Amino acid sequence: MFKNWKTTLAGVAAIVAGVSLIVNGQMEAGVASIVTGLGLLFAKDNNVTGGTVTQ
Repeated sequence: MFKNWKTTLAGVAAIVAGVSLIVNGQMEAGVASIVTGLGLLFAKDNNVTGGTVTQ
């Protein structure tokens, strides 16, 4: 988790958008966005973490 700033930033943005959707009454879209954000937080970029590019 938090291995790459790109996926972490995208995940946080998706979670914030999901919370905003839920506050505005769009429960299904909000939950989908939050789940997507969590997936991005735990994602591994192939060419960065354990891939071909050294950090």
